Amino acid sequence: MDVSEHGDLLTLEANLQTQIETWQAEYDVDSPTDLPTQAAKTETADETRSILQTAREWELVAYRLDIVDDAIENYATYTRAAAMSTAQTVTDRFGPEDPDEWGPGVDVDKQITATKRHYSLTNRRRSWSTYARSQPFVST
Repeated sequence: MDVSEHGDLLTLEANLQTQIETWQAEYDVDSPTDLPTQAAKTETADETRSILQTAREWELVAYRLDIVDDAIENYATYTRAAAMSTAQTVTDRFGPEDPDEWGPGVDVDKQITATKRHYSLTNRRRSWSTYARSQPFVST
């Protein structure tokens, strides 16, 4: 993850909070658990189904908001751990990337291949991350 992804998390958090605030104002309730009571008081089946659907969507949005909040709160930890994990995996499997640290008996071709593989995997992760960010948020 990079800084723009942190900003994307903050934007997503704001959008989710806005959606919840909209439902709170629309139905004059504080949580989705209050909606079934309102659904029981409606005059048509369509209104009842609509309110119950909103309750399900609200629960899902609240769940997603919890996940996004956790990601924002632990952003530095998660990104640092991921970077260290990737670097440690390459070092553990193929030795250090710095040729000065290779020491005698290190297969230079193997080391170069490992370094290329590391950067190739990093670039694939970045490509996937860019693709995932470009997909619209779809509420079910």
